[in-house]
Amino acid sequence: MRGTPRSTRCLSTAFRDGAASPSIACIRPVNTGGLSSRQEPIGLKISEPPLSHRRLADVHSSNACSGKYRRSVAHTATVGTLGDDRRCGIDVLSGTAAMPDTEKGSVEASQGGSLRSDSVLVDAREVARNPSWRLFDCTHDGNDPVAGQKAYELAHIPGATFASIEHDLSAPAGVAGRHPLPKAEEFAAWLGSQGVLPTDRIVAYDRGAGHAARLWWMLRWIGHDRAAVLDGGFDAWRSAGLPVTSAVPTHYPTTLPARVRADLVIDAAAIRADLKTRRFLLIDARRQARYAGEEIAVDGVPGHIPGARNRPHAMNLDENGRFKPRLTLVQEFTELLGTHSPSTVVNLCGSGILACHNLLAMEIAGLTGASFYPGSWSEWSSLPSPPIVTGSLPG
Repeated sequence: MRGTPRSTRCLSTAFRDGAASPSIACIRPVNTGGLSSRQEPIGLKISEPPLSHRRLADVHSSNACSGKYRRSVAHTATVGTLGDDRRCGIDVLSGTAAMPDTEKGSVEASQGGSLRSDSVLVDAREVARNPSWRLFDCTHDGNDPVAGQKAYELAHIPGATFASIEHDLSAPAGVAGRHPLPKAEEFAAWLGSQGVLPTDRIVAYDRGAGHAARLWWMLRWIGHDRAAVLDGGFDAWRSAGLPVTSAVPTHYPTTLPARVRADLVIDAAAIRADLKTRRFLLIDARRQARYAGEEIAVDGVPGHIPGARNRPHAMNLDENGRFKPRLTLVQEFTELLGTHSPSTVVNLCGSGILACHNLLAMEIAGLTGASFYPGSWSEWSSLPSPPIVTGSLPG
């Protein structure tokens, strides 16, 4: 085709009940790190206007990919263009054209599957079957700020981009705490710099510490609800025998809008004003020793906010590091909430990271509407004359 780079391949792969369609897609290779080749489209001829800076595999997200069109395809071509311009990504487990997640979820549900395409929790093999999903590695070590980056560079899930808790998912530390939220527009701009599209299904994972929930929550905060966490994280991926890589993917930058949901955030002033009425129910995700003040917190001040109940984030997981069954979480959080509605719950922790793990667990349990105090103990303990109690009881 005139005007296309030499690395570009133009495919006519459309089929309608076995007959070729005149639709032609021009795509060029993009490095995603080896799990499956993705391609960048530079134009569609005949029936559609050009697509700029899009992964052709993403186009399928708004269209069902009928089972009758499933066919074996080479891994070098990531997209098969089907009848009515329906497109399917490649299933890396079977080497066949994979149904879009919008249809796949309903099929799995009809077969008794426990995960839906809109689930906030996904398993490793579901991720492997959906190569168009965007993956982010949120590995973090609070004692070593560069450990997460080093672990990512050594090995990560193919196609995953690194998301730094310190730099990408937080503003600089200061009076608002150790990990304050960045401005929503700056966070959206960073996602855009990583090639994230408004239609992307995003899956965050970590290496067992629970930090991936921070990205999941922040995505929902800016209005990107197609977000999930990989249950069991990187360890679950390795346990499933799936491949890893050290290759870093590249993506064309995009523009991602931020539709901020301000109702998800509660600040210190609102909590302080509520201490007398106790309309809010504060849930502190720190481990019990820090909550009780038996162990001096990183911020140097022992104790917790008066009235806060303790739910260490590790209580959300089973012995294998995966989330407990939904009904178990429902029972445990219902007992913790007592007469409080989920919409009155405010989650906090040491610096605003692991509180998101409790928010995720509540979402899995169907107890939606809870809020988040981003400054958490690192901000509260630095306020002028902050109310503080110690001991194992809320106070």
